[in-house]
Amino acid sequence: MSSGFRDFLASLRGPVSVYSEPEGLPRHATWLELFFDLVFIVAVAELGAFLRESLSLVAVLEYASLFILVWWTWVGFSYYADVFDTDDLFSQVALIVVMFGVIIMSQTIHDALHGGSFEFAAAFLVLRLLYIGLTVRGWYMTGGSDKFFSYWVTFSSLSTFVWALSLFYADPGRFGLWTSAFLLEIAGIGIVYLVFDTVPVQVSHFPERLGLFTILVLGETILAVAAGTEGADWFLRSGITALGGFLVAVTLWWLYFNNFDERTIDRVLGQSELHWLHMRERMLVYVFGHYFVFTGIGAAGIGLEAAIEASIAGHEIEPVARVVLAGGIAAFLLGSSVCHRAMPTPIHDHLFAARIGTALIVVAGAVVGSHVSPVVATWLVAFLLLGLTVVEGVHRYSRSSAGAVEPEPGP
Repeated sequence: MSSGFRDFLASLRGPVSVYSEPEGLPRHATWLELFFDLVFIVAVAELGAFLRESLSLVAVLEYASLFILVWWTWVGFSYYADVFDTDDLFSQVALIVVMFGVIIMSQTIHDALHGGSFEFAAAFLVLRLLYIGLTVRGWYMTGGSDKFFSYWVTFSSLSTFVWALSLFYADPGRFGLWTSAFLLEIAGIGIVYLVFDTVPVQVSHFPERLGLFTILVLGETILAVAAGTEGADWFLRSGITALGGFLVAVTLWWLYFNNFDERTIDRVLGQSELHWLHMRERMLVYVFGHYFVFTGIGAAGIGLEAAIEASIAGHEIEPVARVVLAGGIAAFLLGSSVCHRAMPTPIHDHLFAARIGTALIVVAGAVVGSHVSPVVATWLVAFLLLGLTVVEGVHRYSRSSAGAVEPEPGP
């Protein structure tokens, strides 16, 4: 056997280790991770198409349910790449295989809750098995003696087993098993991070990964704004509505990234024994809270598209579309408020209250604004978010001028 071939085989076996950076330099997403995210654009687009085609309150709940499963798939593989140093050929090839699996799963989303649940469950199960296989490999190659990873793998395996059982049941029992599998894994994550005083302390870039997924979903919102004007003559009314929708997307971006801290998880994992439990609780809230950020942005994009189409047609926004738009904005504001409140350097009480208050105003406007034109409705939301952005920017500037400690700079 040639030495070159032996080196190739060695590259398949490793190295895999808990990621560390001895120089203490910030860690960033690899080119493969950025490439990996592209396939989730397909999944998010399929979710948006599903909600757009069957705009109803039931569809909103179904959209939220499917979104959490798609997002959780992304979280699992992103967490694996965050904990382990996966710069080896086997991991790279495996993640490329996963990418194709995500494409297959994406094509089953539309009918996942309407006659096509078996196909979705099977595709999701394959991805889960790949995730567990990669995690077990990483655990084994780092020594295989860490109790944290043994419990992590155990809970993930139990969750996947429950999901696999769903293949043998019909709807709606299958959906109940999906819910049980997801809740079991959430409980497992809470247990391993809140019970074990010693956990892997990697140099984390997971906040950056969450930020990149935020950009991904915002991109779908921009596409939704563009889709709303497709094939239409750009007369004044539709153009103004589209501009308002674009401004909404910009303010959502600004509100999120103006409080971004790429070292959030590093700061949590580096806490002393006195504060580790409280800080890890906040870390879990920070990660899980992003679900509302992402679903909110996605739903808001669909609502904006509906508003632009209503403006072109010259009629009012449909009631469900108003709910989707307002609910999406409110979910984003609630989720981002909780996430930014859970960071080691949280947003100020007044800013937290301002976001919650803005969310309530937007929801109230959707309830009482049944006769408001699409142009006015879109711009009212845009002005509310723009005002909130200005308030937060002024507050940040004033505290920085006074020498207060702030998170690392945003946009």
